[in-house]
Order: sequence, then C-alpha cells, then structure tokens
Amino acid sequence: MRVFVTGASGLIGGLLVERLLARGDEIVALTRRPPAPSSHGPTWVQGDVTAAGPWQERVPGADAVVHLAGEPLDARRWSIRQKERLRASRITGTANVVAALSGAPRPRVLVTASAVGIYGARGEEELDEAAGPGGDFLAQLCQAWEAEARRASDAGVRAVSLRMAVVLSGRGGALARMRPAFTLFAGGPLGDRRAWFPWIHEDDAVGLALYALGAEALVLIGEMMRNRLPSAETS
Repeated sequence: MRVFVTGASGLIGGLLVERLLARGDEIVALTRRPPAPSSHGPTWVQGDVTAAGPWQERVPGADAVVHLAGEPLDARRWSIRQKERLRASRITGTANVVAALSGAPRPRVLVTASAVGIYGARGEEELDEAAGPGGDFLAQLCQAWEAEARRASDAGVRAVSLRMAVVLSGRGGALARMRPAFTLFAGGPLGDRRAWFPWIHEDDAVGLALYALGAEALVLIGEMMRNRLPSAETS
C-alpha cells in the first residue's frame, strides 16, 4: 500500500511507519521539520496539518491516510489559549486532511486518532462504542474531532476513528514523564486511588491502526492478483 501519514515523527506515528515499511508499504509522511532523506525511510513532506498548503496535493494517489498529528493533551496546563491549540490541532487539522481527500485518485480509507475521553468520567459504568459521549471539554473536543473525520465519507472514503487511551511506551510519552519520580523513590499514588486510569500499550495502539488498514490491503492484493491472472481471451 501507499500510505500518507501525519504525525509520523511522533511516538505512535514513528512506530507505525517502522511497521509499515517493514511489511513493504510505501510511506509519504508529513512533518514540520523533515529529517535528512534516507533510502530506507519514508518520503518526507514538509507542512503543518493545521494550515492548508502544497502538502495536500500529496494525499491523492495514496491508498490510505493515517492522521495522527495533534498537540499532546498533557503538553501544557489547559488554559484558554492551550484549549484553542488543542482544537486547532485536531479539528482544523482533520478538516484540512479531509479536504485533501477530494482529489483523484482518492484514498480508500482515512484512519484518525481519537480518545476514550469522548465518554467523559463515568466511574464504574461499563462503556463500549455505543455509549453516549460525556459533557466535559475533552468529550466535546473528541466529538468535534470525530465529526470532521466522518466527513470523509462525503468523498467516498471510509473513516475510522481510533478511541485510544493514554499510550504507555518505554521510548517516551506519558510513562517517561511519570517514571523519574519513582526512580528517585519519590513516587506515590497518581491522583485519586478510586479514579480510573485508562491506558494502552504502544504495540496495541499501532496494532489498531494496522488492523484498520488491513481490509484495504486485502482489497489491493485481490486487485493485483486479478490483474496478473490471464484473461479468458489469452488463456
């Protein structure tokens, strides 16, 4: 497959790109600061997902788009200004990605990140995808985020939103910020002991994205096989 990836230099995006390259996919990756080109890595495209630009011209022709770019939720205190950053990086960024899907040939699927924060704080209540959303800031943000992603269906593109929890990884992210206190024997309970802490391992997070892309890969393989088989006229 040819996959266009945003957030490819992030924690999950970087690991996803490694897995896609390892299985033989071609990767076009969007980043604000492209690294030095490599013969074994992705094709880097410079751009900011929150601003329309020439990078959008690289989306048509891809078989799939994985949109992972976004301001980290725990990067700063949620001031009014920071909330605007979060909205812009998710809602405006996703809108720009969806706008790029209208070009031909169109990708088959758009896989975007989302968060379990869409459900809000629900205590002991068991939740699945049919559960209604919460009413706090994060829940409202996730609803608007997913609504932008669903607009891809207007262009005939299947949309998948991955509602992930806090991603834990030994390579960075939330765990790297929590670990130093415990390394110095100064760690303790992380907030209210009765509170839930939803999390997902990085391998499972990437596995979800690969699973969402799997159906499109099977379709492409089927098309390739049909094209290689001799027709009735030549057999």
